[in-house]
Amino acid sequence: MQNIKESGLSIVWILVIVAVVIVGGFIFFFSQQPEEEKGIVVDNEGNMMTGGDIIYDYIGELSDVSGGSGSGLAKATFQDDTYNLLATFTNIPDPTGSDFYEGWVVIQEPLSFISTGVIENKDGAYANVFSSDVDLTDYNFYVLTLEPDDGDPLPAKHIVEGTMEKKSLITTPTGLQIENVKVGEGAEAKSGDQVAVHYVGTFEDGSVFDSSRAKNTSFTFLLGAGRVIQGWDEGVLGMKVGGVRNLVIPPNLAYGAQGIPGAIPANATLYFEVELLQIQGK
Repeated sequence: MQNIKESGLSIVWILVIVAVVIVGGFIFFFSQQPEEEKGIVVDNEGNMMTGGDIIYDYIGELSDVSGGSGSGLAKATFQDDTYNLLATFTNIPDPTGSDFYEGWVVIQEPLSFISTGVIENKDGAYANVFSSDVDLTDYNFYVLTLEPDDGDPLPAKHIVEGTMEKKSLITTPTGLQIENVKVGEGAEAKSGDQVAVHYVGTFEDGSVFDSSRAKNTSFTFLLGAGRVIQGWDEGVLGMKVGGVRNLVIPPNLAYGAQGIPGAIPANATLYFEVELLQIQGK
């Protein structure tokens, strides 16, 4: 009887060990698989989203210069110390043989150009996605070229091209509207910074409901911490010291349906002129 019990226990332990080995093997196998590559998602206005929306403040339509029917849209921005470019194209034929498409950003006078990489067809569309830690927004002319595989590093045949111009009014995915009245030359405001601003807040009819200038006292807050309305956290982000922005803040980014009794009506759109005076420690 004892031998039977010991034999039964041994079988149970063997089965447990085998199960652990199998499960461990599956865990190890899947942990070694590469993460799925994040696809490029482009919205109806050509904005690229890869895990977080990028707000492009330079934009230009691309026109065919090769005798074909190609067109496109190029967008660029420099935010959070990163330059991002997105160019999308329509009606451009697939290259033949070993030829390939390449993107370029250009300063026309004096002539200077930088390659933004080889452009491949992904999911049935060509798109040029490029980033750099150098501010390249001065390179505001975009060119798509068709390159022969000859090792020559210079641009070849131009296919589509166009100038990216700075937009005066930017609408973010949340509905916030931002107008850069003046771009500052100081440090850039980032989430977690203690910032000091002057502001004037008005309603749609132009009447002022609050103003730090009238009080002759600047307003200081921790950016990105939810201590002000969402439209401010989003609208001041990326400003540079000395800069001035106009913000048009929809109700969902301000005080919503409840408003502030006696001060802010329900569902009010708010208009702010904001000047970034200082970033603590910068």
